[in-house]
Amino acid sequence: NAGIETERAINYFNPNYIFFVGVAGGLKDVSVGDIVIGQDVYGYERGKTDAVKDGETVISIFKPRPKFGASSYSMERLATNYSNSNEWKTRVENLNTETFTNPINVFTGTIASGEKVDADVKSELHKFIKQNCSHALAIEMEGLGFLESCRAY
Repeated sequence: NAGIETERAINYFNPNYIFFVGVAGGLKDVSVGDIVIGQDVYGYERGKTDAVKDGETVISIFKPRPKFGASSYSMERLATNYSNSNEWKTRVENLNTETFTNPINVFTGTIASGEKVDADVKSELHKFIKQNCSHALAIEMEGLGFLESCRAY
């Protein structure tokens, strides 16, 4: 759905630049309120379920066939460089409130994207992501569809 809506927005507005901003769950090294600049997006749900014999027992296994999307190098570098600027450091100081006192850190890296919400660190989905995309900093549901739509532009 994100891809379809992105395509519609591109055709209607004909933008020079396209940004995807959203909320993601943290997987590694990030805390609530941190910002992750997506260098690339790993689509973790693509794959094939296959039957494999284990002695006399037939078991079903999932063989991942991940899909990757990459952000524009120039935009990713621009965002990363801005996050290191004095202007950003001044802005981020003003974002902290009595309610939200955590420092806001900025990371650049991989974001995992799929159709499921990963809300339990003990779930099979979470274990799968940690096994097959252990470098991902965050997880969300729209990034890969967004990037796929933007590829043509």
